Amino acid sequence: MSKEIRIEYSEVTGAISQTTSAIQLVKTDLPNVDEGRNQLTSLSELKSLMQELTKAMISYQNILTDNLDKTTSLIESVRETDQQAASGIRKGESK
Repeated sequence: MSKEIRIEYSEVTGAISQTTSAIQLVKTDLPNVDEGRNQLTSLSELKSLMQELTKAMISYQNILTDNLDKTTSLIESVRETDQQAASGIRKGESK
């Protein structure tokens, strides 16, 4: 009993494309907190949290983009291997 892994390349590339577009739409520039003359601790903490959130969002975008690039590369490699295998099978059948 053979097991086969099927990849629907158009679905995978479509999902990668949609995810890439969604990443680009995410706004990482949160509103700037202007403390002015205000010395409230909560305002300073809010500003610090917003800066950390911005850093985390940018980091997440970078990681996700890197993973999408690697997935695209892997899918292309699998597609090429499939084509080579199919070509080898066809050559073997024609002998």
